[in-house]
Amino acid sequence: FREAEAAGVTAPVRLPAEIRGVKLVMPGEKSAHGIVDCSLALALDDFVKLLSERGVVRVRVDNVFRKGARIGGRGKPSQHALALAIDIDHFELAGGRRIGPSAWGASIGQTPCGPEAVMPTETDDAVFVRDLLCEAGRRGLFHSILTPSFDAAHQSHFHLDLKRGDTRRMFVR
Repeated sequence: FREAEAAGVTAPVRLPAEIRGVKLVMPGEKSAHGIVDCSLALALDDFVKLLSERGVVRVRVDNVFRKGARIGGRGKPSQHALALAIDIDHFELAGGRRIGPSAWGASIGQTPCGPEAVMPTETDDAVFVRDLLCEAGRRGLFHSILTPSFDAAHQSHFHLDLKRGDTRRMFVR
């Protein structure tokens, strides 16, 4: 990538096509949307370890870096503007089973994890993806994990991010 493409990213890198036996289907190598900050790359290595433990063999990534991205389009800068956020389209298990946001099974505002979690739809796919992302939250792999339960803008993907300079791990919403 060209340096100008990664403006605002502290330590830009591109991920290999496979980590720990899990294939990462990223935006094309000529796309700036596949640029990842090194901090996020390290967190993703830990996440891929969890994915591998759960039988995930492929992850389809929609985007990471979006230069100038803002929360809600007008708010403060998004972690995507720093290449510290990743939007995941779906997870694929051995045998080809794809599990994405449509499997989530909970509405906006419903608690996804913990003792107050609401799980109105308990399909195998819903249980799998909720267990996966809630475990990532318990392990503190990211600062925030936004799910289809968060808001309408996150109905089509899973958003995982880090906050620059923050050492705390926070929540799954």
